[in-house]
Amino acid sequence: MSTGSAADCAVALRVAGAYTKAGTRGSGAVTTVDADGTVWRCQERQGDPNPYQECVDTTDETRHITLTS
Repeated sequence: MSTGSAADCAVALRVAGAYTKAGTRGSGAVTTVDADGTVWRCQERQGDPNPYQECVDTTDETRHITLTS
């Protein structure tokens, strides 16, 4: 997991936890999650070579979290 410019680790962990609890999603499907009153838009993105998950704060798109495995 890594955070973008304005997301701290504690927030990233809460967002990742909420996204994981949201359940199975289809490829490219958008899932919204709430972490501490902030709504995040999460979805799978195509990486090179492997896909990854990214969550973006819906009120401040400079805040994003990347989840990889």
